[in-house]
Amino acid sequence: MSRSARWSLVALGLLLGLVGLLQPDRSRELSRSTFGVTSVGHGALLALLTELGLPASRSFAPADALPPGATVWWIEPQGVCRPRTPSADAVEAPWTGDAWLAAGGVAVVFLGADPDDDCAEIAGVTVPARTAVDHRPDAPRAAQTIDGPLVGAPRLLPMPALASFTDHGAGTVRAMIDGKPFVVAMPVGDGTLVLVADAAPLRNQWLDAGDAALFAMDLVRAYGVPRIDERSHGLHRERGAVRYLARSPAVPALLGIAVLGLLVVWHANLWPARRAPNAPEPAPTLEAFVDSLAHLYARSGDFQRVAERYQQLAAARLRRHFGLPADTPLPALLDRLRASRRAAPPALAALTAPIAARSAAALAATVRALDALVEDVTR
Repeated sequence: MSRSARWSLVALGLLLGLVGLLQPDRSRELSRSTFGVTSVGHGALLALLTELGLPASRSFAPADALPPGATVWWIEPQGVCRPRTPSADAVEAPWTGDAWLAAGGVAVVFLGADPDDDCAEIAGVTVPARTAVDHRPDAPRAAQTIDGPLVGAPRLLPMPALASFTDHGAGTVRAMIDGKPFVVAMPVGDGTLVLVADAAPLRNQWLDAGDAALFAMDLVRAYGVPRIDERSHGLHRERGAVRYLARSPAVPALLGIAVLGLLVVWHANLWPARRAPNAPEPAPTLEAFVDSLAHLYARSGDFQRVAERYQQLAAARLRRHFGLPADTPLPALLDRLRASRRAAPPALAALTAPIAARSAAALAATVRALDALVEDVTR
């Protein structure tokens, strides 16, 4: 492989890698986050709040870096609470929001219905046990009513049965669903921890069912416009892979890999090209054949003959363009050219005028005139 071919392959690989890095990350659209557009995502919730003119936003900051006194919603989070049955191989980021919460923050945690999302404790507060529910897509719907001091009026939720708390624990019941605790508020220092037994009403699939959107607005009215946490879903503020990698600890490793690749290519170029002994000569290509003929004509110095032959070649190209037989006389070809009105009459003289090419410059002028005629006719 030649040196230019090696560098072309390297450039192609770098270009393909760069194109891949610049592609937007579509995986977040399938997640259970406000980026999610599937039935289990929460993109409709953020769209609802912003369309109403509320300054709701996403939060990618760790809990200990949240603004003091802010209201933050964690919707079906991972790593926020300690599970009742810890898994030996589970790796979750520890909760770091105790100080922020105790200093006056408001944490609203919407618990997931999956068994893996079951919580036992958040910020040192015991989470009451919850009832088990069936959240399969084909689960039957039930008309459930949420009432209590949190909501302005009873809210009807026609959706599959929602989980509820078996008791209110150390908190105060702020809303009940069919008489069972559904929203529980617990003081933590100067802050408030709000637990919602089931996050299903906030999902894209159910936000427009019954009064689910009104229930979400009841929470906003009671605890303030929220920042919706996305860090617990493994998401970061960086939208592109390049920006993320540029700020990550992987930059030295990536630079090392790039330098190593360049050294490999450079080292391969140091070796002389190897050729097997007594290898047969490759067959000449058509381009090499044409080049050799051009060299022979150039060495002959017979510019007149070359110009005449090029004039015949131009006429043959025009015959093929009009679909005429190869032996069509030149006058018939000229009549066809005049009928097409694609070339000015002076330009046709290039086909009929006697050739007087006694120098390379005259030959070049003749060739340019013939090429211009063919281009005008065939374009």
